[in-house]
Amino acid sequence: MMSPEALVRSAVLVRVGPSPKHGLGAFAAEGIAAGTVVHVAPVMLMSEDDVETLETTPLRGLVYGWDEDLGTSVLALGYGSLFNHDPDPNCVYHRIDADDVDAESGYVLGYDALQYSTLRDVAAGEEFTIDYSGGDPSILWFDPA
Repeated sequence: MMSPEALVRSAVLVRVGPSPKHGLGAFAAEGIAAGTVVHVAPVMLMSEDDVETLETTPLRGLVYGWDEDLGTSVLALGYGSLFNHDPDPNCVYHRIDADDVDAESGYVLGYDALQYSTLRDVAAGEEFTIDYSGGDPSILWFDPA
């Protein structure tokens, strides 16, 4: 997780624009070092029925698994749904639960979220990408070529 200062700083690291990958995308507003948190996206918790409904809309594919035991998923808000797929991504995301405590600062975010961080240095203007497949391209619902 991160401190409140880092959360504020991450708000200026992303810009939105047309993506050569798909529709809109999230792009680096400046050069960013590896290991930098670039976005924390609040999430909307959804049931399996909600997800089935979304699958019939343009929001199909923007859902992340959340709690398999409870059969829940989430829709990433903020810029979270604008991180496009790449099999060799420059970012990774991980789950933050509302009550998670940052080990260094003691900060508690207070809401469920997905945190996106850079895996390597990212150049100004470069599109932020994540791997939708988790290493298994057969689960993708689109042709990644």
